[in-house]
Amino acid sequence: MNRLVAILLVGWATAGAAAEQNPAPATKTNAPRTIDIFSEEADFDLQNRVLIYRGNVRVIDPQMKLRSDRLTAWMAPTNNQFTNIVAEGSVEIQITDEQGPSRATGGRAVYDAATDTVELTQNPVLINKLGTLTSDRVVLSRANNRLEARGHVHIVMPAEALKQPSLVTPKKPPAEPRKDQ
Repeated sequence: MNRLVAILLVGWATAGAAAEQNPAPATKTNAPRTIDIFSEEADFDLQNRVLIYRGNVRVIDPQMKLRSDRLTAWMAPTNNQFTNIVAEGSVEIQITDEQGPSRATGGRAVYDAATDTVELTQNPVLINKLGTLTSDRVVLSRANNRLEARGHVHIVMPAEALKQPSLVTPKKPPAEPRKDQ
């Protein structure tokens, strides 16, 4: 069972890392990369460098799409880089890379730029071609290419994900009884 868990977790971890290492190809016009953020309301506290989006928040980035009820982002005081981003309420993250589509849902997602980690809580669910993972808490360390699931971990995966025969079917058909007996 530990081997099954390791294969599934490595698949999820590498899906995120592959998206980071292989950004979307530049367009023919070599236009700068853009991130589109849509919401019903937005508040910008420029003095404290906090951005808050509320109501049907949608983020469209060349590497991923995110939906949530609320998104709060903090920016570093010395530049325009985000230090932390928190998505809350009906969070859905979709990533498509060379390994195929991946989808994560939960009630809350926290990105920490200093550690390059994403933490999903409040009933997180991860789905990709390798299967489905549910847990109380999931932390993806993009920097270390590592995924951790803690508390009530449940994994469902198709046998094809392991590229070996199913555990419930025999590897070879049973031998025919000999007729000379």
